Amino acid sequence: MGATDQAVTPHARRAALCDTLDQLARLQGLKTDVLTAAGFDELLDQAHSTNQILDQAHRQQYDLIEAFDMLLTMLDADPEKPLRAAGLMCLLTPLVEKLRSSVSTINAALH
Repeated sequence: MGATDQAVTPHARRAALCDTLDQLARLQGLKTDVLTAAGFDELLDQAHSTNQILDQAHRQQYDLIEAFDMLLTMLDADPEKPLRAAGLMCLLTPLVEKLRSSVSTINAALH
């Protein structure tokens, strides 16, 4: 990656990927020897599938950030009040479940 690539935000990269896939989709279904020999339709289907998984992982990322923000807000609500284990478990259990789900989604996107 060059110095100019580092300035591009992940959101801009995702938008560019979606635009590229949309443009390539116009070629899908064409019966030219070159596209058919290259397995273009199948490759484009795989790219769309991967893009959907990446979208899910991206949504999971925002859900996790929101969950952590909510947890921090709850923990900061009353700094004078001691935390009880049961209360902390109630706060952390949904977060742990969300983390597991997000890690699974991200792993699916990467493998």
